[in-house]
Amino acid sequence: MRFLATLFRHAGFSLGIRRRASALHTDPGARLRAACARLPEPARSVYLLSARDGLSFGEIGVRLDLSVAVVERELATALYRLASDDIGVTSGPLDS
Repeated sequence: MRFLATLFRHAGFSLGIRRRASALHTDPGARLRAACARLPEPARSVYLLSARDGLSFGEIGVRLDLSVAVVERELATALYRLASDDIGVTSGPLDS
């Protein structure tokens, strides 16, 4: 194992990073959180308020000072980007 660690270190890899990366592949929650972190604002806030907090479009609009049309567009953007990340995201509740 020490030989492999040395080889990875010289090649610019870290075993710790590789372990964390593999954890993202086995933990869907970690993958979802990472994908959410990559969303632009306000799409991220709109998605989280909808999926995690269960707010309606109107409630999200009031909270973020956005029209319902903008909330709908930003949620569509978030869902499209999350689906593009191939993590199996739906518009259902999000466990935080």
